[in-house]
Amino acid sequence: MCDGCHLGGNVNCIKCKYVKQDGACRRSCMNMFYPDGNKECQQCHEECRGGCHGPSQIECNACNNFKVYLDKESWNGQKENCTDADYICRPFNCTHTCPPELPFTEKDQALEGEGTTVCVDESHPIVARRLTQKRNDDKRFVSRHFCKEIVWIQ
Repeated sequence: MCDGCHLGGNVNCIKCKYVKQDGACRRSCMNMFYPDGNKECQQCHEECRGGCHGPSQIECNACNNFKVYLDKESWNGQKENCTDADYICRPFNCTHTCPPELPFTEKDQALEGEGTTVCVDESHPIVARRLTQKRNDDKRFVSRHFCKEIVWIQ
């Protein structure tokens, strides 16, 4: 694990071969830590779940609370010319609450089994379908109610 050491073991290293965490050389950082440019393990952002590859909430492997995709094509996991399901193809931000411009939530369709809730707007296909159905239901209710009033008045 060491690239040269003062004494034996992985805590007396001059330089670590892989990464350094809590004063000891290791093969890799523990979960919820990532190696910085100096190969020192740093804590992931608090909104991250399952590890990360950098310090911010846009570098998480998964989210503790809500996921905000940085482009709408990622809502369905349909992104042209995307050859793998990695974060590079579907960049996202992890957040504690949904922003006002994305007031609806849906289960993430892009990653099965992850269970992450995604913040979306009314253009998301599932939300759009639900809103259309609600508007149609409301129109039917008003129509039935209005027709009953007319019959009752006569």
